[in-house]
Amino acid sequence: MPGPRSMAPTANRTTAPSRSNVALDAQAAHAAVLDETASIARNEPPSVHVIETATGRIRTIPGETEGVAYAGNRLLVQRKSGALESWTVSGSRQLATTEGTADTAFGPVVGGDLAAETTSKDHTVRLLDLPSEAALGTLTLPEANKPQSTGMAFSADGMRLVTATEARYAATPAEATAHRGLGQLIEWRLDPSVWIRTVCSSTGRHLEPDEWKQHMGSKAPSALRCEA
Repeated sequence: MPGPRSMAPTANRTTAPSRSNVALDAQAAHAAVLDETASIARNEPPSVHVIETATGRIRTIPGETEGVAYAGNRLLVQRKSGALESWTVSGSRQLATTEGTADTAFGPVVGGDLAAETTSKDHTVRLLDLPSEAALGTLTLPEANKPQSTGMAFSADGMRLVTATEARYAATPAEATAHRGLGQLIEWRLDPSVWIRTVCSSTGRHLEPDEWKQHMGSKAPSALRCEA
């Protein structure tokens, strides 16, 4: 079906869109596309076009946007300012705004009740609990040459996050020998019960709620004590 001309496959030569620039809802009834090419041509902030797949109808959500994703019956729109907006699946109405990630490099990516985004400033993954809108903490990624060097995806149950970071460019022969041109694939286990068991086994004691908040940046789970 016809869409905005600037989004034709040849509009930006053969470059494929970033995963966080395109999203499809669970019923494949709507596609959200971040229109970066046209925004550059017009010297305007990139807008989001929400396309109704059955009819080709297009709604535009204006404003400087970093990424889009569908989470259940909501469309998430990550603004460059850091605001994470929730919209109806069709993009017809904004539902809520919460604190997301400023200067997002990749994301949001959604898995279950979690959303993940990488940052341009410190190259970390920021985890957000969508129902409570609480930040769960950050994951430190391997060193990379540029903020967009890492892609990521959740497992089907949302309990694991896989990040893939491309190999660093070797500045010297010694670095080339050390890194051997290999990227890094990391699987992160995100079940809080796993984190609690890890803390219990490494410290030999219960974790206090204020310690959880200090290190995770969010309210502590109700079941925080170590198993006997």
